[in-house]
Amino acid sequence: MNETKRRWERIAPRLSFSNISAIYVLLALVVIFTLWKGELFFSYATFVSILNDNAIACLMALALVVPLACKVFDLSIGYTMGVASVLLAWLVGPKGFDAATAIVITLLVGVAIGAVNAAVVILWSIDSFIATLATGSILQAVIIIITDNQSISEGVSAKLNGLVSTRLADITLPVFIALAVVIVMWYVLGHTAVGRSVYATGLNEEAARLAGVRVKVIQSAALIISATTAALAGVLVTAVLGSGSPTVGPPYLIPAFAAVFLGATQFRGGLFNPVGTAVAIILLGTVSYGLALAGVPLWTPYVFQGLVLIGALALGGLQKKARVRANTEPDDHDSQSASPDETNTHNEQPEPALLDR
Repeated sequence: MNETKRRWERIAPRLSFSNISAIYVLLALVVIFTLWKGELFFSYATFVSILNDNAIACLMALALVVPLACKVFDLSIGYTMGVASVLLAWLVGPKGFDAATAIVITLLVGVAIGAVNAAVVILWSIDSFIATLATGSILQAVIIIITDNQSISEGVSAKLNGLVSTRLADITLPVFIALAVVIVMWYVLGHTAVGRSVYATGLNEEAARLAGVRVKVIQSAALIISATTAALAGVLVTAVLGSGSPTVGPPYLIPAFAAVFLGATQFRGGLFNPVGTAVAIILLGTVSYGLALAGVPLWTPYVFQGLVLIGALALGGLQKKARVRANTEPDDHDSQSASPDETNTHNEQPEPALLDR
C-alpha cells in the first residue's frame, strides 16, 4: 500500500494540469468539436489532416526551441524559410538542378544564414532580437531578388513530388521528418551533456560560463540549428505548394512562437522543449481545423494564436514565480529547526528565471 502511494506521489505531479495542461485542453477540444460536428470531425481522416497540415509549422516551431533554450531569439526564421523555398524552386526550375543537389545546396544556404546570424549576435555582441530582425529584412531583399516578387513554379512539382507523395497510412513524409527532428532534439536536450549545457546557458549565462560551458559556441550552434531547420521547412513547403512563393515564410512566425512558448509550459516546467512544442502545434492545428469545419470567419484562428501566445507567457510567468518561491521558502521542518542565519542562507540566490533578459 505504501509503495503504491509513493508511486502515485511520483506520478501525480507529471499528470497535474500545470504540467500537461495542453493535453487536457486538447482532449476537451476533441470532445467539443465532436459534439459540435459529429463524425465530420471525429474521424481518422481528420487526424491525418491535422498531422499533414501542421508538419511544416511544427518544424518552424522546433527551429526556435534550441535558441530560446539558450536565451537567444531568432526572428529571421520566417525569412530563412522563404529564402530556402524560392532558392530551391529556382534551382530545380529555371536552373535545371536535380532535386537532391538542389536540396543539399538549399540546406547549406540555411547553415550559412545561421552562421551569419551567429556572427552578428555573438561576435559583434548585438542583441539577438534586433540582430535577427535586421538579417530577416536582408533576407526579404534576397527573396525579392531571386523571384522578382513572383512565384516560381516551372518544373517544381515534377522534381519534388516525391517529398509529398510518399505516404504511410495516408501520413505524408513531412510528418515523419518533423517527428524525427522532435526525437533528436528530445534526446540531445534531455539526455546529453550538450543539452544540459544549453539549458544551463539559458538559465544563467554567467554562471554557465564560470562553470566551464562554452556559452558563445552553444549560442552560435543554436542559431545555425535554427536556420537549418527553417531551411528544411522551406524545402518541404516548396514541395507541398509546388512552387516557391516570395510570401510563404513570415506567416509562420507567430504560430511558431505561440507553440514554442506554450510548449515551454508543458512537461519541463518552464524549459523550452520539443515534445511540448509538438503537442502545442497539434493543439493549435486542432483548433484551426475544428473552427474551419464550423465555418467561422477566417480571422478567428489568428485571434486564437495571439491569445495562446499571451496565455503561454502568463502561465510561464506563474511557473517562474512558483519555482522561485519553492527555492526560497524553507519547508516547515527546516523553518522550525534552522537558526535565523541558516534561514537567510536558504533564501540566497534563488533559481534564475528562464526568460530574464
